[in-house]
Amino acid sequence: MSAFPHFPFPQEPQPEKADRSRRIFRIVAYTLLAVLVLIMIAAAILLRSSSFHQYVLRTAQQQVTDALGSQVQLQNFALHLSTLSLDMYGITVHGALPYPDPPLLQVDHITAGVRIVSVLHRSWYLDDIRIDHPVVNVLVDKNGTDNIPKPKSNGGSRTSVFDLAVRHVLLNRGEIYYNNRKSILDADLHDLSFQSAFDTAQKKYSGTLAYSNGHLKMGSFNPLEHDLQAPFDATPAAFHLNHAVLNSGQSKIVLSATVVDYSNPRLNADYDAVIDAGHLRYVMKNQTLPSGMLRLTGSLAFESQQNRPMLDALRLNGTLSSRALRVQVPSFRGNISNFAAHYSLANGNADIRDIRAHLLGGELTGAMTMRDIAGASQSQLRAAVRNISVADIKSLMPSTSLETVALSGTANAQATASWERRWITSSRTLTPTSTPALLLLLIRTARFQSTA
Repeated sequence: MSAFPHFPFPQEPQPEKADRSRRIFRIVAYTLLAVLVLIMIAAAILLRSSSFHQYVLRTAQQQVTDALGSQVQLQNFALHLSTLSLDMYGITVHGALPYPDPPLLQVDHITAGVRIVSVLHRSWYLDDIRIDHPVVNVLVDKNGTDNIPKPKSNGGSRTSVFDLAVRHVLLNRGEIYYNNRKSILDADLHDLSFQSAFDTAQKKYSGTLAYSNGHLKMGSFNPLEHDLQAPFDATPAAFHLNHAVLNSGQSKIVLSATVVDYSNPRLNADYDAVIDAGHLRYVMKNQTLPSGMLRLTGSLAFESQQNRPMLDALRLNGTLSSRALRVQVPSFRGNISNFAAHYSLANGNADIRDIRAHLLGGELTGAMTMRDIAGASQSQLRAAVRNISVADIKSLMPSTSLETVALSGTANAQATASWERRWITSSRTLTPTSTPALLLLLIRTARFQSTA
């Protein structure tokens, strides 16, 4: 008997068994491939069948109509199995009752492609979406009722746009029409374009929203024509607006903004705006507004809070300046140069300080405060003029008896005014919109100093 136990050595697999395993694997693989090809051929044949094509069209329309709660129509579609893409033509989404027409949305053509990463792991993404000539009509009546459908809940699906990971989106020749009879607001945008690309490594969308020939009309004001170019990027955590530019005539607004926490948005923004006050005067039909160029620069912050007025949650901080303004109102006709002021808004209170301007050969300084803007507002204005020309003051006096009187010298004056809501109370009756009237009050209370 041997001193060591006997263990059999593992044997090499027999060549015929290995070949048999490989043949079985090939047979299974070829069989699955053949079945897949047959399914694709059958699907292609079925889709080419007119009756089956119409059945799919009716079924898709009905399912989307039921989910959206509003009638949806689709003229035609084409499925391309070779490229795994779908074309849809003549999409119409009618508005919610009682305003089904005009339709809420009409699109000439949409194409969407799918890219399969792994069949076994059910991994795929939307490779490309193109939307041609969408037209949107949003209506809001005087009671606040709109034509936007209320989709039915799908039981808690939480797929986000970041999970879909759409690699590329292109929207061109878009149009949007908005009519709000409750707030008397009309808007339409033409040549609307949108493009976006997805970065899988950073899980980030980047793109640009742009339109030209936009019109915004509020109440009885004249329409405001404008263009927009807005580059952006978005991640699951934050949205960034990167140097968006809005142009309207000679006016230009540049805005950069960041929004975090989509469920409870917090906004921070920086802006730099050049405003054509004369164009604003035309749009608002307000001849008391000056003409000239104004510049506003500053920052804005907003955090959404329940049961709190928007103005109370808004914070503003910036400067307002102008090299030259032309004022033409009954109480004052003249030029104001080197105008500047610093403004801030926080907790529903506004402060305008360091007001400075050159006029009538002298200088105006002042400050203004407004408390509880959203509620029972209380405001106060303090102003002073120094070294203004008496000869220039004479031109403001309506009396014809002064036409033959020669006046010279300079004058200084101080005045304060306060008001609640709409009315100012002081030694003279003024309104918040009659700033030139305050200047006239300063002139009438001036202490004259002879230069002769």
